[in-house]
Amino acid sequence: ISNSGHSPQIATDRAGTWILVWSAEDLTIGSPANDTEIFVSKSENMGASWTPPSLLNTDGNVDSSYDYDPHIATDGNGYWVTTWFSGGSDDEPTGSDPDIFAATSADNGESWSEPTLVNSEGITDSEWNYIGSIATDARGNWLVAWTTDGSSESRFGNDWDVFKAKSIDNGITWSPAAPINSNATDDSSFESDPKIDTDLTGNWVAVWYSLELSDENVGDYDVYFAHSVDDGATWTAPSPLYTDGATDALNDIGARLTTDGLGHWVVVWDTSDPLEPEGDVAVTTFTIEVGEGEGEGEGEGPGDIERTFVWRELSAEANVDVNTTSLSIAADTERIIFEVTPEHLKEYASFFHPRLLALTGTPEQVAAAAKAFRVYYAKVPAKDGDADDYL
Repeated sequence: ISNSGHSPQIATDRAGTWILVWSAEDLTIGSPANDTEIFVSKSENMGASWTPPSLLNTDGNVDSSYDYDPHIATDGNGYWVTTWFSGGSDDEPTGSDPDIFAATSADNGESWSEPTLVNSEGITDSEWNYIGSIATDARGNWLVAWTTDGSSESRFGNDWDVFKAKSIDNGITWSPAAPINSNATDDSSFESDPKIDTDLTGNWVAVWYSLELSDENVGDYDVYFAHSVDDGATWTAPSPLYTDGATDALNDIGARLTTDGLGHWVVVWDTSDPLEPEGDVAVTTFTIEVGEGEGEGEGEGPGDIERTFVWRELSAEANVDVNTTSLSIAADTERIIFEVTPEHLKEYASFFHPRLLALTGTPEQVAAAAKAFRVYYAKVPAKDGDADDYL
């Protein structure tokens, strides 16, 4: 799609639309030499073909800033928001320091708004704002998280912190920037690379890595998290993701998280020993249970439902060797040309991998499974109209 693209991110509305965004230098659009822009391409046939790349940041052909690291999210109702950081030019109103910008689309990516400043102090500050993520609960709430490299003039000190801003109008305007790590005003640690997600029922979780100078082993990075039950207005105090983070000597960075929307969350990250040349991948799972009761970390969510934060550690600080099982679910249950039996499915799965589990069910059961695993499926009619042929 692009000759010089990097940092690609992709999202789907699970209704047939896929949008890809990335950073690239492209002199063919008439932009000033050597700066990078944000590009976008769209597919409506499950990635078989894509629209020609076009500028997402509409000022790209006249600005002289570097635009990097785009992230994209959609509410599944036609609205899409892309965020990125931009800087490097004294000619821009926000100065040469990087700041966070957003553009929104209300027509499934056909057109995009002019870039909007997300970090509210970007016009006047001298801090670097970069490395972020975006998530939405599809109920009108959008949250962007990013890293801020502090300065001596900042009320949060000259260490790094993780900040957020919220939009309730599909990315057109944003709330004042505020720290996610509630100790930002008095800590001396260096937080970076925040990732944020929501289970669509009121729970939001942010993870990031931090160089905590109060650790017994000063100089190693650890993964921290915070939890919000009020759509990002307030957050729990930062806590290590795993129990021995303050005493180990491993560097833990690059955390990524996801949830199935049913209370289960998984976080993965890179972990390495400074004395060893190779790193490993670590994983931790946890649950946010919805229901009545009391416990540490409880909070009131929408509808005064008490939510208790419960951690269940699967594997941390280790080379993960998890026995996984892959699922193959036959979705076209209305047009399977032979009677499906357990023997048929077992034989089919054996052609691929011994741990592949092949399943099928009624249309309602298949739809429920797709929703639980957050996957998209659709029938694609054959070009020649042959009813016995399919994708």
